[in-house]
Parts: sequence; C-alpha cells; structure tokens
Amino acid sequence: MLSPSLLGSPGFHEAKVDHVHYRFFVLHGVRIIDPGNPNGGVSPCHQYCLRNSPLDESGMRCSRPSVFFAIATALLLGVTAILMVWLVRRHLSPVHELAHEADRISSHNWNFDAPLSAKETVELRPLARALESALARVHLSFEQQKRLPSDAAHEPED
Repeated sequence: MLSPSLLGSPGFHEAKVDHVHYRFFVLHGVRIIDPGNPNGGVSPCHQYCLRNSPLDESGMRCSRPSVFFAIATALLLGVTAILMVWLVRRHLSPVHELAHEADRISSHNWNFDAPLSAKETVELRPLARALESALARVHLSFEQQKRLPSDAAHEPED
C-alpha cells in the first residue's frame, strides 16, 4: 500500500509495492465525470488521479518507441537535407552557367551568348537578355572609342 504522504503531494513519485518498483503521478483536484451523479455527471469532490506502472517494464516500453522515433527523425532529416541540396544545386545550375559565360567576356573577346538553360528559365530570361543587350552597347561604345583617334586624325582642319 502507498503511504498517504506520497498521495498528499502532487507530481512524480516512486514506490516499491510487493518488491516491484513503480513510478506514478499524483494530481489533485481532478474532476471525474460520473454518469450516476445527479449534479450533471461531474463529481464536485476532489479526487486523486493515480497512474502507475512497474519501472522495469515501462522503461522498456517507453524507450523503444522513443529510440525508433529519434532514429527515424534523424534519417528523415538527413534524407530531406540531401534532397534539398540536390534540388537547389540543380535549379541554380543555369545561374552558374550564365555566370561562367559572362566571366569569359574581355576586351579581346566580346562574344557573349547566354546559355540555353538561362534563356529557358523564366526567372533568368530577362537577365540573359539584359546582359546580351548591355554587352552589345558596351562593345559598340568601346569600338567607337577605339576609332575616335583615327577619325580625328583624318578630319580636315578648318
């Protein structure tokens, strides 16, 4: 039998009954639904709610599912992380291709053609067109600056 002092304080407690260790939880003031009660089915008196189980069995029953769910959660998070990295890299590859092509531009190489993957990607299409047109304007301006000294030298003096 459990001692009344244990039942007096709410919270988790441990006790040994018939050489079996138990862990139990005591709640005070729990109202009990009682269909036989004429006061609408709820007993107005305070009751003790006592839920107990042997420690040796409940520990095993609780730890096995917890370990399973912890391992399953870790595996699912790992698979999700790997899948997300793969998807992000796959969808960012047109950006990398566009950057690689733009990196090849120099004062000696004005050839720029946006990669097909960038032209087919809805979000990158305006950027690819803008880069192509801006580069064409810069190339034209560069060529005009190169011709300026020779054009100025050939102009008749007034």
